[in-house]
Amino acid sequence: MSGEAVLFDPYHPYAVRMIEALARDHGLRTVVAYTDRHALERQQHKFPALTGPHISASYLVRPGQLEAFAGLLARQHDVRAVCPHQEPAVLPAARLAAMLHLGWAQPGVVEMFRDKHALKTHLAQVPGGPRINAVALVRTPDDIRAAVGSGRFPRYVLKPNDGFGNASVGYFDADEPGRAEALLATRPDGEWLMEELIDGPELFVDGQVDADGGVEVFSVSQYVRAEAGGTRGLALGDVSVRTTEPLFGPSAAYATEVVRASGLRRSPFHLELKVDASGPCLIEVAARLVGGNHAVYDGMLHGGALDPFRTAVLHYVEESSAPAGLDWAAYDRRLLGQINGLSTASGLVRRVEGVAAVEGLPEFELWDHEPRVGERLQVTSDLLSHAWRLAVSVDDLEHYRTVSERVRGLLVLNRPSGPVRDAVSRAAAYRPLAVGRARRALRPVRRVAPVEPRA
Repeated sequence: MSGEAVLFDPYHPYAVRMIEALARDHGLRTVVAYTDRHALERQQHKFPALTGPHISASYLVRPGQLEAFAGLLARQHDVRAVCPHQEPAVLPAARLAAMLHLGWAQPGVVEMFRDKHALKTHLAQVPGGPRINAVALVRTPDDIRAAVGSGRFPRYVLKPNDGFGNASVGYFDADEPGRAEALLATRPDGEWLMEELIDGPELFVDGQVDADGGVEVFSVSQYVRAEAGGTRGLALGDVSVRTTEPLFGPSAAYATEVVRASGLRRSPFHLELKVDASGPCLIEVAARLVGGNHAVYDGMLHGGALDPFRTAVLHYVEESSAPAGLDWAAYDRRLLGQINGLSTASGLVRRVEGVAAVEGLPEFELWDHEPRVGERLQVTSDLLSHAWRLAVSVDDLEHYRTVSERVRGLLVLNRPSGPVRDAVSRAAAYRPLAVGRARRALRPVRRVAPVEPRA
């Protein structure tokens, strides 16, 4: 096959894997669409593939220029696929695919996956469909009070209706309106999903749906959450679930039911659910690969038989019903767990201790994000603000908890060591920032053409 594919803002390891799969498996080069000039200048140099031989063109597509970009692509390129690699790319990719009349576009379906309320409302109306908890779309404190007055929300969760990464999520009882109103005030013009709180273990299911609506589950994992730094439900990490464990079968079956009822086709999916006395219930579902490097884990769990990136690209490019390569015997041999590093302070990483000791643990597998001097720290409040992240191989959930505690004891950032050493380390932390700025100045971004105002 000859032609091209389009990726938005592909300064991400997932995007690089997709660019390689497009070239290797389908003979397609990639047209890159950048949506933020400043982010492009900061990020492009970190990914040499973005100026490599598999890139046919790069464009700066500013807000409001999607239609003009589609016209340019129709005139000057032979686009066969648009491939979203992470959540912010899903909606623009779907809209661009529709403008280019590509089969993957699925107007009215993919858009729902960026509108939590619309998707849950749709699923609740499917005859004989999956169990869905009570939901309401709220914008103001009056909306919350009206919803609480309905009696459907004795305990509830508030989250941005288009959010991801567990950012800005709050848990409330019906008798504490003040705290809920304070959360709304952080995004006064936004839409919020208010949903009935479901108690019980929280899990996520990754997989792929094909052109015929056939669903393949790749993995089931269980979150490990706690209250930390004043944030309830913070993800400390997660661990995979064997097919022989009681939570695997119901979770996989429920995820299959939800994805089929959604009407999604030719897409990877990442679904989060809770299991209470009434069984599984949807938290949310995304039409994309699982984030946080878990797509890599899914391949590792199946002993290398599965490549989720190649599988996703295949379905974005073709109307395929080809099954993915799965090795459930390998999957059940071990558990893979992720451990998220928490930070209670913001600033720069000045000192890192314990990396070698952590890497020397027999359970250590790989770093997803190794902490480095000069990086910026945020107070950890969601999945997007971790201080570091790594994967371990363990025997069971209890073993995971033991290893997690050991890792957190070994890996220490910015340990106080006296005023003189602290001053020296503080100065050293700024060096990587200065080097990065100098490198960008000496190697300015090239080969990025602005999209003309008119198509």
